[in-house]
Amino acid sequence: MAELKAVVLAGPDPSEHKVVRWRCIDLQAEVARRFGVEVHEGTVGRWLHELGLTRLQPRPSHPRKIAEAEEAFKKTSSAC
Repeated sequence: MAELKAVVLAGPDPSEHKVVRWRCIDLQAEVARRFGVEVHEGTVGRWLHELGLTRLQPRPSHPRKIAEAEEAFKKTSSAC
């Protein structure tokens, strides 16, 4: 379970897994590939819950996003 949690927290590699964030069905396939165990998608969801993780993931951020430029824009833009 510790290894599964590490996999979830590390996130998928878009070039290898062809997804930008984990879904239960994606994790189901990853568990089968890594551990050789076929489990139901609902079981993966239950495991995530038991590990204190949520099925909801934040949207991925753009890899070339510049945090300083975003903060400068927020400070100079007028509030509505």
